[in-house]
Amino acid sequence: MKIAIFDVSHWHFPLYVSALRDPGVHVVGVTDTAAFAGPRFADELNCKLYGSNEALLNEDFDFALVFSRHSEMAGLAERLIARGIPFLIEKPCGLDLQEVRRVRLLAEERGVYVSVPFIMRVSDLAARLSPAAGLTPEGYQHLSFRFIAGPVARYERGGCSWMLHKRQAGGGAALNLGVHFIDLISTLTDGPITTVSAQTRAYRPDVTVEEQAVFTCRNAAGQIGVIETGYLYPSTAEDQRDFAFSISHTSSYIRGYADQFYIKARDQQQGRATTVEYNTDAFYPVFLRRSWADLADGSPPIAGLRAAEHAVASRGGRLPFCSQRRRTGAGRECSVRPLPPNSSTPPLCGQAGREGCRSPWNLRATTRSLDVQVYGSGSTSRSLRRHRGLDP
Repeated sequence: MKIAIFDVSHWHFPLYVSALRDPGVHVVGVTDTAAFAGPRFADELNCKLYGSNEALLNEDFDFALVFSRHSEMAGLAERLIARGIPFLIEKPCGLDLQEVRRVRLLAEERGVYVSVPFIMRVSDLAARLSPAAGLTPEGYQHLSFRFIAGPVARYERGGCSWMLHKRQAGGGAALNLGVHFIDLISTLTDGPITTVSAQTRAYRPDVTVEEQAVFTCRNAAGQIGVIETGYLYPSTAEDQRDFAFSISHTSSYIRGYADQFYIKARDQQQGRATTVEYNTDAFYPVFLRRSWADLADGSPPIAGLRAAEHAVASRGGRLPFCSQRRRTGAGRECSVRPLPPNSSTPPLCGQAGREGCRSPWNLRATTRSLDVQVYGSGSTSRSLRRHRGLDP
């Protein structure tokens, strides 16, 4: 199988390298628009470093891996779909919900295989929480996950400073980390998320994406999940993140931290603890190999563009912003009305220029609140209660 890899400076790309050394896998070339890690990986994979994505697109290959900055993902994905080439694309697959939906519709229309590495689906944790382990989807009552990764400076050190800017990244901790747990909760409960409320915050004045996000989600069956993500952990190579969870199920209660998986059945006085691999980095090559196997078998991907669309929709897609988002202080509530789902134009603020505007969309000095209603996976019908006191 001949593989083309686009934009190898992405922080996840090194996690796939072991699979790219499998027998029968030949990397024909890589690109690196960030001009950071390209020469190293071209040498490591014994392949050509192409000067542009366009140049590599003109080559002959059977499968592609797309790691581009989020603002360029959709365009590259559409080029691959037009050629009928199957590929894996890192989430979020586009800058906003509209781009992800457009790519999904095009891939379905052309019948092109596209997988999206929601790697929690192939993790040891998902196996421990599956029906095969006695945890039925309808039995989940409450699920809480905390995933705090290293600070934003790690993206700057790794040649991915674009991740700090909303126009290129589309979002921060909620979009980059939170979508994994939106997908996991949807998968475990076998139901799409229908309601999300959130608080987000940025700390560095030059960062325009959220560095912290805490949100509560609920599915159509009423099952509730709480997700906390952030770029706040003092990470090192040996200790990269803070991950913990607690889950209430009708059959048992489960907690996890470090490498411990503790489960206490409802009908037992004593719980039991076992060890589990929680290092999510280990599951990226597993997911890639699974993608290749599914493609060869003619099976759909274990996670694809529909899952990506639902996850991005559940965290609000591309959220409109208040034109007075840098103003704070006491004052009247903003009168921004929700946009229709297909709108790309930010709303006009009825309080523009007025003294004391205190928009909850101010990322510099306040947190921001949203309540997103998503009616069914992939649906274009949704209402956004973006400002307190306004009905959708």
